[in-house]
Amino acid sequence: EKILTPTEWKLLRVKLEGKQLPAQTPTLKWACLKLAKLGRWHDSKRTSSPGWVVMWDGWFRHQDMAEGYLVMKSLDQEI
Repeated sequence: EKILTPTEWKLLRVKLEGKQLPAQTPTLKWACLKLAKLGRWHDSKRTSSPGWVVMWDGWFRHQDMAEGYLVMKSLDQEI
């Protein structure tokens, strides 16, 4: 929870895995790989090492998702 807020990692989990939320916070490695997947990274070389470009792309896409979620949540409270 030092890198991603609870809302942010839950959004990653639902978006990329479509599974129910776990009781505990996922690992940093899990979060990094999921952010890389959002940045359109595929482990085609079997290195399990995403580069900085896809990490940044994933981070920015994730921030857009989080911002959209918070906007929709605030609109829902106003209605």
